[in-house]
Amino acid sequence: MDDGAKFELEQLTGLYKFYLDAYIKGIAFFLAIASFIAKTALDSLAHRVFFGLAGMTTSTAVLIPLIFSIWHERHLCDQFRQLAKMTATTPVSTAPFRILIVGTSALWLLVFAAWIYIVRDSN
Repeated sequence: MDDGAKFELEQLTGLYKFYLDAYIKGIAFFLAIASFIAKTALDSLAHRVFFGLAGMTTSTAVLIPLIFSIWHERHLCDQFRQLAKMTATTPVSTAPFRILIVGTSALWLLVFAAWIYIVRDSN
């Protein structure tokens, strides 16, 4: 067994756990911001369109890390497969990350649809 590859696998596994943790915290932060803006938009009839557009903007900004995460999950999966061959072990599954990405995408669609509803309802 290649000791260098084993060390790299351990390091990459630690990074993978860190990425999952950071991604979950980022989703929670996004939901907190979206909830605050939605509450403010629904409470303020006069500024509802402004807050709805602000919510759309923040949701659009979240697409950047979401799209990056899709690419990054594929890259991690390839790295784990390659390291598994080098160390003669089973590859680490990136399915939890992939499921989190799919769930976040569905949640993003719901949140963005809510912004569209808020903006259209105020007219």
